[in-house]
Amino acid sequence: MTANLNPADTTAIASTVRRRPVRARRRLVPALAGALLLAGAATACSSDSDAEDASQKVCEARDDLRTSVGAVTDALSSANLGSASDAMDTVRADYDALRVATGELSEAERERLQPQLDAVRAQVEALADVRDVEGLRAGIEAVGVSFEQIFTDISETLDCS
Repeated sequence: MTANLNPADTTAIASTVRRRPVRARRRLVPALAGALLLAGAATACSSDSDAEDASQKVCEARDDLRTSVGAVTDALSSANLGSASDAMDTVRADYDALRVATGELSEAERERLQPQLDAVRAQVEALADVRDVEGLRAGIEAVGVSFEQIFTDISETLDCS
């Protein structure tokens, strides 16, 4: 958080400080320092809150993705390719939401999770080239394993409950 002082405000403060006696300045300097420390603490709390919000968004997106992947798996288990195809649209949307939420994390958290997200994206895109049910099942199984790894990594990295 940055202070939004315009030049007129800073000039007024400076002239006020110059006009005050030394004793008054001695009280003013610690007060200003205290105000700056409080502003810094508020910024730190805001940053912590932002990090918690970003983590919460990723955890929620992870849960949504887990649910949509489960819907695809259930549809494939019952050989309902139409439902599986429809559910894949939800998986893609939920994956995109997870990717966007991951972008709000700290750099270290993103760097830990991004390779798995990229690998799953490549696996899902490769499913578009599969032309038979067995190939689709095998591809979905591989993607499912990768998703489980992502779910675990997110849980461990962000301490999702």
